[in-house]
Amino acid sequence: MAKLLQDYRTEVPPLVQDQAGDLSSEDLDKAIGHGADQFSRVRPRIVVADVTGTGSNDYTPPSGWIEQFSTVRSIEFPTGNVPSTLLEDGDYEIYRTPTAEKIRLLKDKPTASETFRVTFPGLHSITASTGTIGDGDFRAVCHLVAAIACRMLANRYAQLQQPTLGADVADHKSKAQEYASRARDLYAVYRQHIGADKDAQVPGASVVQDWDQNFPWGEDRLTHPRRWR
Repeated sequence: MAKLLQDYRTEVPPLVQDQAGDLSSEDLDKAIGHGADQFSRVRPRIVVADVTGTGSNDYTPPSGWIEQFSTVRSIEFPTGNVPSTLLEDGDYEIYRTPTAEKIRLLKDKPTASETFRVTFPGLHSITASTGTIGDGDFRAVCHLVAAIACRMLANRYAQLQQPTLGADVADHKSKAQEYASRARDLYAVYRQHIGADKDAQVPGASVVQDWDQNFPWGEDRLTHPRRWR
């Protein structure tokens, strides 16, 4: 079960160790929001939505679509087949008008009695009633949020006006350095979790791609026609 806003409010402060209470609840919530957005860039929320046909080629992206962030992972049409009938990459595109993005089906025009299923990445959300980050990533994201909160405190102490007493100046500088260092340590835990630790061993990469190549003049192949690809 995904964790809610209150779970982060409980888990993060002990990681920050803000003994002076300088991190307000508003600052904490901002750090949680920034953490959710930053985590979305690495492991976005996968959204699956059904779109009802209108007999046209162009469709407004479904709820959860973020312009200039979301991309189509797959489109299933028609839905319900086993195995799933997925459109080829060349059968759809993201068409940008002066005001919005559209999902354009290049070869199909679903009717009002038909739907197509779109899978796409979206941003994670952490609110009082909903959460989209899974339990397996919860503690890592808490470390990310705590790192953001520590950077906020480090910047705050670094920007304080010079007080009258020299001891206070040294104390503010020391706290700024302490929180900056703690932010780096917390962020390192998060980086290790997502596999971005610079000291970790990186396995070799490989990619498997279904590469369909058609004749430039449009003629179908004799032994490997498009309906089998």
